[in-house]
Amino acid sequence: MGLFDMFGGPKHPVLDPGTPAAAALEANASLLGELADQVGGGFEVVPAEDGAMYVFIGSPPKAFGVAWLSEGEQHNLKKLAERLGLGFNSVADLTERLGAAYSAHKDEPRFSATVGKHRFTVTQSEALGREVAAIIASVEP
Repeated sequence: MGLFDMFGGPKHPVLDPGTPAAAALEANASLLGELADQVGGGFEVVPAEDGAMYVFIGSPPKAFGVAWLSEGEQHNLKKLAERLGLGFNSVADLTERLGAAYSAHKDEPRFSATVGKHRFTVTQSEALGREVAAIIASVEP
């Protein structure tokens, strides 16, 4: 256990405020804060090349949900499933694929960032962002 862990501090290095990921967090601060207030729990943010931010909520790759912030709006798997009429098996498959993508990138660099009153883990992985985007897009008509 590290010194920060004993006092509830970040378990990852602090995200450099001069990075594109930090700028993306700041640009989405309001939506991230709303999401954190609504859901609670652990959050891992993956800024993506397409401008979206994918947020793993909970404890991936096993017990988790995914939300994404795009074009000033918050989206999630539940809303996607309702909009597309996806059944339980389709959502379970989608979740399994997202968990596998997360696991495949478990060694990517992770950082800690605070946005407002919430602490987030930030995974700087363009590959993970692309993979999550492709998985979500694969169910879109």
